[in-house]
Amino acid sequence: MPETLAAADFIDRWLAERQPDPGAFAVGRLAEALGTADFIVRGETIMALAKPLRFYLVQPVQEAFTISSGEKQREVRALLEACGTERLLTAVLSRRMARPDNFEVWE
Repeated sequence: MPETLAAADFIDRWLAERQPDPGAFAVGRLAEALGTADFIVRGETIMALAKPLRFYLVQPVQEAFTISSGEKQREVRALLEACGTERLLTAVLSRRMARPDNFEVWE
């Protein structure tokens, strides 16, 4: 989770600085990353590529959670907490993504 949260912070800053038009590609040439995000695990700083694709993949999960009943939400939250991944539900970018013609684009 630390990598995902660090990537979300980096990508949101990138979006705020560049403000890509709707429909603009969310990845660079040859699927290069937007940059790198640092995070700490067990006292070690790790640098990882900040790729928007993971957030495109998690969007449907977050949407399904949002429209679920209160009981289902409690069950999902309990499962994610047991796995230490409950923050997956809040790792949301400031812009949504779509995937027309197999290209990730900003909405």
